[in-house]
Amino acid sequence: MQYHGIVWFFHRNRYHADGVDRAAFGWAPKVSQRFIVYALCGLAFTLAYRTLGCGMGVHPGCGAFDAKVALGPHGLTLRDLMEGFIWGFALHHYFLDQYIWRVRRDPSLNQDLKLLTAAA
Repeated sequence: MQYHGIVWFFHRNRYHADGVDRAAFGWAPKVSQRFIVYALCGLAFTLAYRTLGCGMGVHPGCGAFDAKVALGPHGLTLRDLMEGFIWGFALHHYFLDQYIWRVRRDPSLNQDLKLLTAAA
């Protein structure tokens, strides 16, 4: 929850400040315009992501069908492929976060998160 609060706060400050060209940021300004829209988009993504994982039998206890369809002679199955996709997608996100949230090195990030201190 805290992560989503920080992301939404950052989006509100970056995309909805005076003089910002919102068209340059694609869907992000529309999604972050209201917290309820942001939360509903997050919920929709989560449901789609979990449904895909459950449908392929990747998430324990909710497999809708046996996805152990062979994809070649080396033992790779459809379930293995989907498990790799689901974990890869999540880990790719975490990997990118370490480059996106560089608070010490990015002055505009500090400004959008309102971390700048007043000049003495």
